[in-house]
Amino acid sequence: MSKARAYLYAIISMILWGFTFPLSIKVTPEPLNILTYSAIRSFFGVLALFTYIVITHQLKEWYMVFKRNFSYFILIGVLFYVVPFLLQFWSLGLTTPINQSILSNTQIFWVVIFNLIFFKQKPKFKFLIGLVLTIFGVLILLVDGNLGFSSSTLMGDLFSLISFILWGGYTAFTKPISMKEKPIHITFSIILIGAVIFIPLSFIRDVSQEMSQLNWGQWLNLFYLGFICIGITYLLWNTALANKEIRSENIAILTLISPVVAVISSIVLVDGVLTIKILIGFIIIAAGFIISEYPSKKILSNSNFDDSFEELRDKNEK
Repeated sequence: MSKARAYLYAIISMILWGFTFPLSIKVTPEPLNILTYSAIRSFFGVLALFTYIVITHQLKEWYMVFKRNFSYFILIGVLFYVVPFLLQFWSLGLTTPINQSILSNTQIFWVVIFNLIFFKQKPKFKFLIGLVLTIFGVLILLVDGNLGFSSSTLMGDLFSLISFILWGGYTAFTKPISMKEKPIHITFSIILIGAVIFIPLSFIRDVSQEMSQLNWGQWLNLFYLGFICIGITYLLWNTALANKEIRSENIAILTLISPVVAVISSIVLVDGVLTIKILIGFIIIAAGFIISEYPSKKILSNSNFDDSFEELRDKNEK
């Protein structure tokens, strides 16, 4: 797969993911609590991926991959998928959307830190310069006198930060296995583990009562949130990570596309105005992306990834 296609897949996944929040608030916290919401989304995501695997006759091949990497999938599925997913949505009720949007920008730094500690991958200086510029541009778009970090939101901000640290771990730890196994098998394994956890937890509350309150429009939202925003989005993201010539932090920086999409959609759909401030923000973001993603003659070395991945997998097996 070419680098251009990998970047395209990552960009599409972020654009699709950008619609998650406005659709989510139509079904949660009412009539669905976070556990029921997560269970239904995971079910639709698993259904989409399972259908594809069966149709393409990959079920036996997937099972061998799942068995071979079981403990590593458990690590990613529980620590870097289920936990941050719950923390992010739960903490949103304790802080403000703008605070969480700003904190979400830190996950790229955590990808860099995870890579440095566990996979001995040092970030390029030009990437760090581009990252700082890009985040600065995003902050220009997001901050408009509504920044609300205070003692009243401290708990929500703290748990939001933890969730984005773990989301950074998802990208960092999925990268090495994505270069060894098929992305469809990796994605299905992780989402399946999430569903196995979310679905039983949802029975803590009266699931049938909550589901009975959903109308057809809300069911369509949930289908999109599960089938597209989980099944397809994670598959595209993991496929992008499979490219051996692109560092995981260079893919992770594309998560900053989401707030850009949000601003553009508000301008187009809500009759917003393209102000000088927004234009400056776009220019700075574009400059940051260009600097951080500027092609290098040196191809990414996989030796550290390979050795570290095997070491982590062996430890988990024990």
